[in-house]
Amino acid sequence: MKRILVISQGFWPEIFPINTITERLAEDNFKVDILTGYPNYPKGKIFPGFNPYKVSIKKKNNIKILRVPIISRGINSKTRIIINYISFIFSSIILGSFFLRKNKYEIILVYATSPIFQAYIGIFFKYLKKAKLITWVQDLWPNVLKDTGIIKSQTVLEIIKIFVKKIYDANDLILAQSKSFKRDIGKLTKTKISLLYNPGYLEKKVLKTKFSKKINILYAGNIGNAQPWETLINFLNSEKYKKINLTICGDGQKFNLIKKIIEKNNIKNIKLKGFLNEKNLKKQYKRNNYLLLMLKSGKDLNKTIPSKFQTYLFYKKPIIALCDGEVYQLIQKFNLGFVSKSNNHKKINQMLRNIICLSEKNYNKIVKNAEKFYTNNFSQKTINKKLSNELSKI
Repeated sequence: MKRILVISQGFWPEIFPINTITERLAEDNFKVDILTGYPNYPKGKIFPGFNPYKVSIKKKNNIKILRVPIISRGINSKTRIIINYISFIFSSIILGSFFLRKNKYEIILVYATSPIFQAYIGIFFKYLKKAKLITWVQDLWPNVLKDTGIIKSQTVLEIIKIFVKKIYDANDLILAQSKSFKRDIGKLTKTKISLLYNPGYLEKKVLKTKFSKKINILYAGNIGNAQPWETLINFLNSEKYKKINLTICGDGQKFNLIKKIIEKNNIKNIKLKGFLNEKNLKKQYKRNNYLLLMLKSGKDLNKTIPSKFQTYLFYKKPIIALCDGEVYQLIQKFNLGFVSKSNNHKKINQMLRNIICLSEKNYNKIVKNAEKFYTNNFSQKTINKKLSNELSKI
């Protein structure tokens, strides 16, 4: 039985794909420990019932979870977000190494959401425990910083790229969450790279999606700078698209701005629900018959497959996407819904007209395509089988 230390800043009760991945690994004859912080994403406040100023060790479904003290993300504060990331890295190395000092591990697995620098925790434990290091890359750095406009200095981006290359080189295996990621990472390092999509978060069966002439669209996830919110709202606020209803569930840096736009323009067909717990979010998935995914145009930003893409497919509803890159290609190739590049207003207009005119026959065809594509590519059974094989071989 191989013993694995999984390092992930985000973990249950926060909603991340790594949650169910680790549960499946524990069922597949791996002994799994988690090194994480205290839940505070996306609202920026520590979840009720957690004390972020002490080390906590608890068991959940045969998985040992070690939580180290962190500074919460705060609300709309870039400084606090940076401090949050740094606090997790230092706490994990200093306190994590002490509380895990008696444990031996064969594999260190880093679930590398942004920022990639949390992989330095994995590098530290690789040498401390004489283990193999695997990093599952969720965002391309420094590319994502450039696309979102967080860093504009080419010199700074090049410096960050040097550090990212060193992280990649320190690994025994890199897992890439998209084909585009695999190609780009391969240009920076000679470390072995394997493709491993993120799985859908849920596995319980859902009721078959029924066609309706009413167009009710759900967006569930982060409300941030990576999505073209102003573009979409302008379209839905026009008279010819007033019959299209949009429900937005989630939180993030753009939440208050969107709220102000809706209130100022008295927009009736857009509802801003905020962050919902899992039970209430499931109700929204059932009530709506289309699911929205958005990413601003950007060469590197759109190489990402957002985890909500898999979740949307699981619910067997047509996806409406404003994006380009890999998700754009998948939706088009496998007829999973409707897609337009987020900066092409003519195409967005045509896409919305096509949705209004969609027949029941074509709607049901898209639903079947989504179900089949999810099962073959993103089901937890499929992903965990691939991951287990990688872990067994290394």
